[in-house]
Amino acid sequence: MKVLVSGIVDLSTIDYPKKASAVIFLHGCNMKCPYCHNLKFMLEHKRGMTVEEIFNDIDFLFADAIVISGGEPTLQKDAVIEIARYAKEKGFPVKIDTNGTHPEVIEELIKNNLIDYVAIDVKCRFEKYKNITGYDGEKMKENVP
Repeated sequence: MKVLVSGIVDLSTIDYPKKASAVIFLHGCNMKCPYCHNLKFMLEHKRGMTVEEIFNDIDFLFADAIVISGGEPTLQKDAVIEIARYAKEKGFPVKIDTNGTHPEVIEELIKNNLIDYVAIDVKCRFEKYKNITGYDGEKMKENVP
């Protein structure tokens, strides 16, 4: 299975609280927030990689955790699950950064003990989502318990 990757950071001290982490930026997003610091880079960079290639590409000298980010990583559901499973098999805690538009992916990760930390980027009030992100906030509101 090829995962669409926009970039990999071997070491981050800010993306996973109290851990040094490697960050995998998955390609694609269902929002086009004009202030996004990843959007231009993500849209210009896309590489198909297997999960093994991703992990072989990371220098784990200092990283002791994995962050799956994007874009919006949950758009690649199977890839996220495979990356998280592989990371857990290697003994890494896993964090995911998400905009919250695919809660079923997060639910599956939690049910299968594949995730240790979830960060949800709430952009604004639901009624303002369409203007700010181009995404229908009412769809998101339906998924709120």
